[in-house]
Amino acid sequence: MDGNTPASADGADVTSALGMSAGMRHSLTRGPRKAGGRAATLTAVLLAATLGISGCSGSPEPEPSSSSASVPAPAPTATADVAEAIGGTPPPLDPGAFAHGDFVGALQIDYLGDRSSASAQAADAAYNAFFQGNYDGPYPGKSTVLRLTAMGDPRDGDRLLRLGAVIDNITDPNSLVIGIHNVMTIDGSVELNGQVFDQNVAGASGVLEIGDRITIWTPNETPGAVNRYVYEVVNPDGGDAAYSVVDADANIDTFIYRESPSNDFFQLTTYICWPPNQLAQRLVTRLKLVESSIEPGSVLPFDPA
Repeated sequence: MDGNTPASADGADVTSALGMSAGMRHSLTRGPRKAGGRAATLTAVLLAATLGISGCSGSPEPEPSSSSASVPAPAPTATADVAEAIGGTPPPLDPGAFAHGDFVGALQIDYLGDRSSASAQAADAAYNAFFQGNYDGPYPGKSTVLRLTAMGDPRDGDRLLRLGAVIDNITDPNSLVIGIHNVMTIDGSVELNGQVFDQNVAGASGVLEIGDRITIWTPNETPGAVNRYVYEVVNPDGGDAAYSVVDADANIDTFIYRESPSNDFFQLTTYICWPPNQLAQRLVTRLKLVESSIEPGSVLPFDPA
């Protein structure tokens, strides 16, 4: 398998899995963002299927996961520019500002719940069954940090997902969409506030509960400062579940690429393949922005020699 054509679990490339001819595969392009944040339907379908399939491809054998340490408090920087920037509010995170393959920052997942909800227990049981007990699951206070890369061409999804998580660069700032690898060990590393996080198993850190948080860290234009965007898990469709499970053969782009309910509601949608390392469904989590700030610190791609 080359770096440009993601494969499904049975070895078929993504465009074949979507029933596209060889000629169509070479003519696919990304559509522009439309008013209201909706991408072209074909683009959204292709991206949703690509991220989901490539996020599940690879060996079906269980692999041990690696926990990442909690992010340390960033050390203050004494420069006047940083001091002036700190405490301010960063502009909304606009994925359209990034080209395909650009480094965006870091994705920090914080587990705050006690895992007692029915949805959390069901998800944890599915992961435990897949890993056959060799699984370092989430617990209150656990934190996982992943590299975040911009996605502009879904045909390159497999390579980018192996670096960590990908953010779709065709959506608007109030309707972010992020794809996360499910169970495979990832290759990408990121340095956040002076600490390196590498060799994580992304999605296998578990499914979030309502109240759990995801923080996106991006470089600020002032060296020595970072933008911090904190999102909290909300219920996606009513009831008390923290996520929705959508059949892969359904119109999943309509659900995953759902617009924010209002211009001032900044929404983040994440999804992974479900059940673990399978292609039948997508597990979708919805979050809302609860705070943002400019902090002292740094976030950099880390590529060991």
